[in-house]
Amino acid sequence: MSSGIYAGRKKLNVAIVAAEIGGQTALQPEFYNYPGFVDVDGYKLIQNMKKQVSGLAVDFKDPWTAKRIEPVDGIFRITSATDEALEARAVLIATGGKPRRLNVPGEEAYENKGVTYCATCDAPLFGGKITAVVGGGNTGTEAALLLAKYSPKVYLLHRGPELKADAITREQIEKESKIEVLYNAITTEIIGENNRVNGLRYSDKSGEVRTLVVEGVFLAIGFLPNSAVVEGVVARNAFGEITVDPKTNMTSQAGIFAAGDVTNIPYKQTVIAAGEAAKAALAAHQWLAGQK
Repeated sequence: MSSGIYAGRKKLNVAIVAAEIGGQTALQPEFYNYPGFVDVDGYKLIQNMKKQVSGLAVDFKDPWTAKRIEPVDGIFRITSATDEALEARAVLIATGGKPRRLNVPGEEAYENKGVTYCATCDAPLFGGKITAVVGGGNTGTEAALLLAKYSPKVYLLHRGPELKADAITREQIEKESKIEVLYNAITTEIIGENNRVNGLRYSDKSGEVRTLVVEGVFLAIGFLPNSAVVEGVVARNAFGEITVDPKTNMTSQAGIFAAGDVTNIPYKQTVIAAGEAAKAALAAHQWLAGQK
């Protein structure tokens, strides 16, 4: 949305293609750290942005899943999952990330049967049920705080000796009586019965395996970049993030720019992604002007 606003105002011929509009931001239950907005949910924030973009000459194509991007005779051809094609002189990749999997026994078997990756989407479904959250960063702690509004007891498992979340979020965790933090806890298995989750096993600091009786397991251990669409086209780091020039957001392929959580820019935050996307759109406009 941010890049669409800036590219549209530069009167570029712009198409926004996406499987869905909004990404992880649209799933956030509330924002307190996006400048200019107090206590706004992510869906509303995205709708406000889309309204801004809709007032410009920007073509929305959604759902439209890009399968691959390839340079062809000085332009770029973007092919969809249904083999439709678009051609562009420049491309800006802002595909974000997807939840990282824990890869333990039971995770796949009980996915959507008590195992979930989105507290915003599914927390209300666990009203009155004991739950567990795996992950001690901002995503995990915020998921635990949200679940505490519905669940009578929330276990927060973190593999390290202290939470990695922001200080203010850690303070909120400490004040919430429904949340019990388990440190140095490494989840080893998700168990269930009758096609539903009924427990979680973890190894504590001493190596002893313990079992929690829970009906829901929320996995919040970070995200993986959605960068497969440019595999073999632009350089990526060991984590699969697209590497960009910090000044222009240009990738290793001239004419392809990238912004947000799919890149190697640190601090995966909505406000940073929006700023990076604006910068990338301005850089793309300048680059295109130099190609004439």
